Parts: sequence; C-alpha cells; structure tokens
Amino acid sequence: MNMDLDRKTRITKDARNREITIERVLHAPRALVWNGLTSPAHIARWWGPRGWTTTVYQMDVRPGGLWHYCMRPDDQEEEVWGRAVYRNIEKPSQLTYVESFSDADGNIVGHSQRTVTVRLLDHGENTQMLVRTQFTTDEEMESMAKLGMAEGFSMTLDRFDELLTSHKAKGSTT
Repeated sequence: MNMDLDRKTRITKDARNREITIERVLHAPRALVWNGLTSPAHIARWWGPRGWTTTVYQMDVRPGGLWHYCMRPDDQEEEVWGRAVYRNIEKPSQLTYVESFSDADGNIVGHSQRTVTVRLLDHGENTQMLVRTQFTTDEEMESMAKLGMAEGFSMTLDRFDELLTSHKAKGSTT
C-alpha cells in the first residue's frame, strides 16, 4: 500500500515483510541532514509531530550506543519515552538502530522493538531520506499504524525540513 500524505512524504506499507518505508526529499545537502539527525541539540528541535517537545537524555551515535529521549505534547501532561540502540553507522549515508518504547530509566516497555534503517541519498543539492522500519510482528506494525506513525512522521519531517532550510539560508553547516 502506498500513501502520499502531503505529496512531500511518501509512505509504503509492505504487510508481507512487516515494513513501513517513509520517503522524503529534504531541502539541504546530505552533510547538513546527517548533522541534524545525529546531534542531540538539533534532533531535539525537530523530532516529533507539531505540538510536541522532545528532550534528549542520551545520544551516543556509535554502534552499541544508546539514544534515550522523551516526547511531550505541549498541551498535556502525557509523556512518551523512547530508546534506540545503534547497530550500524555509515557516516554520512546510513544509520541502523533498534528502537522501542521505554520508561524514564530506558528500560524497554512491552514488545515494541523494531529495526529502523535511515538512508540518506544525494538528490542534487537536496537529500532523499528513506526510513525503513521493520516490525517483529504483524500486531506491532498495525499498532504503530493505528497510533498515527505515518501522519506523525510526516509532520516530524516537515519540522526537520523547516529547520534544515533555515540553517541552509543562514549558511550554517551544523
């Protein structure tokens, strides 16, 4: 199944392989996109849908390193904790990590582990970002779909592209 949420973000769901792939062209060179994806200060400014604030508690971008964060909606007391353990880093083109929901101490909650591979491809002066999420069960994939993963990721990438465009306009490379 293919969905184009806003004609900027393309979502492909492959039920047979339990995968969701999100594609987006970001308006910045790959080095700038990589920095925005791997820097705690930068990712805290765009990770999550509009109306949410992300706090990064740990981000060690290396194989075996941990990324632990919390997202909070601006208008509620709710908290959504997440963690990822990096498996593979190929600077500046690919990250692979195992992501899951967690508690405030970084302990995995439920059966929520999924493998995420982020690929960054040169696309002229821009960067094509491909995010492939592979779920361990059909139920987990359907649960994430019902939670609004596609819509949330589309908003998240809107925020990222806006940040990148702003940095690019200022001539910043970090």
